[in-house]
Amino acid sequence: MKRALVGGFVVALALVACSGSTTSTSSGTTGTSGTSGTSGASGGTSSGSFPAGGTLSGTWDVVVSSGTHEDTATVTISDKTFLFDVSGFHLNIDLSNAAPDLTYVYTSYKTFTGPLTTTHTAGALSLGALPLALGGAWTFAGQSQERCNGEAHPDSVSINCTSIGSPLESLRGSGGAAGVTTAQRRSVHASIFGDFGGAWTLVTPSATCDVTFQDNLFSATCSQNNSQGTVNLTFTDGLASGKTSGGAELSAKRR
Repeated sequence: MKRALVGGFVVALALVACSGSTTSTSSGTTGTSGTSGTSGASGGTSSGSFPAGGTLSGTWDVVVSSGTHEDTATVTISDKTFLFDVSGFHLNIDLSNAAPDLTYVYTSYKTFTGPLTTTHTAGALSLGALPLALGGAWTFAGQSQERCNGEAHPDSVSINCTSIGSPLESLRGSGGAAGVTTAQRRSVHASIFGDFGGAWTLVTPSATCDVTFQDNLFSATCSQNNSQGTVNLTFTDGLASGKTSGGAELSAKRR
């Protein structure tokens, strides 16, 4: 839920993929000075290309394979909606109305079910190929004590949660951890993810990650409890693929 602020498609893929590694990135990045990345075609050492002006809109079937074990997920994206379904976790974000509508079911670690009372004051933030308008100030309140406050701007994003941790961290069995998640952009790169383009240092309540968005590539190296794991993803026209240092392979295909 709270990671819906900034996670979007790429973070959802990365966190599921990292389940075969050691850590996960929670939602939230805080940048410093620097110009925004721009949406554009890929280049450099990327495998395949992403069409200039392309979008990640559509329904994606995601498969994460590790040895003989396979997990599947579904991600649906439009300019007004984000839907993420995986075993034990369902998240639906609807931005069609003035008051965002967020609902979720989460049972893998501890059952959380129901709508979130959500407010959003819009602000400038371009995520390039990810068409959701997520910039500005957010608040989330669950049916119990779950609370999150966040800010998402081109050069700074942060989130502070109480009584709940990242659902995608909990998908990995850690249960997540409440608290503040921040990050700092060390450098700026052109990226299909617009204002996220660049190299970041993310600090979550339970892990520290170096994350890079460049061209049509996403990579993350995360450390937690003296262990380290990596994930690398490449986005092309209707396809995404990557692997983790733990041996998991990820593929996603747009229907």
